[in-house]
Amino acid sequence: MIGEAVQQLAGITILYPDFFAVFMVSVALVTLATFVFPKYAKSINEVRRIPALEGLDEMTRACAEKGRPLNWGCTLEYNNQYLPAGLVVLRTISKLCGDLSVPMVLQASDAQSYLMIFDAARQGFGESLHPEIWNPNLAYFAPGDSATRTNISNIEEHNVAGNVIWGVYGGGHNPSVLLVARRAGAISMAAIKYPDSMAITLPWCEYNALGEEMVVAGAYISRDPKNTASIVGSDLVKLVIIACMIGFSIKTLAGL
Repeated sequence: MIGEAVQQLAGITILYPDFFAVFMVSVALVTLATFVFPKYAKSINEVRRIPALEGLDEMTRACAEKGRPLNWGCTLEYNNQYLPAGLVVLRTISKLCGDLSVPMVLQASDAQSYLMIFDAARQGFGESLHPEIWNPNLAYFAPGDSATRTNISNIEEHNVAGNVIWGVYGGGHNPSVLLVARRAGAISMAAIKYPDSMAITLPWCEYNALGEEMVVAGAYISRDPKNTASIVGSDLVKLVIIACMIGFSIKTLAGL
């Protein structure tokens, strides 16, 4: 397998030398991001501002003031690229909930994701000032179409003051879930993958995170130097690729 991949890469390099140049520059930037940028993390840890994540702090404090729990629903499968960042965010918010004595209601629609979400929340509460607030009986596994019904039931039964949906368009983003949360007076935040889902979430959610914001969310909220540096490195790679595309276009148009 590795030998075939090397041969294919060598063939592409011979036919398209420009590709090889871009490839090597990208490798160099990724290497810098991994081994060099973390040393300067203090100067680059404010890479982006994501209002939706900053709203999670407001949401949790609103739950504490009202004495009501926070609901976290996830519709992602275990191998989804957006799940790891969601776990970091969940662990951080769980710690804040524990510090403020706010119970958390969990719901996942994938069996493997449920186990990871359960563990992330448990760890977050375990690191808080009040780990005894963690209640494993408030973590629900709701596969398929039952995800929507479970989310609605959790919001109504537990009278939550905060509602977070981390996933893609479907079960958790069903308008009925967000409508019930609004009627309960809960602050809602949705992290979604597809832009067309914004038509559903924008009218009902105070905070929205879209696409790439879900990927950088873990680094943003944890402030981990290596995670932040990797985001900077990936941005630099994108800039190089865009610059190369523009340069090659100009070269082609000029007939060089």
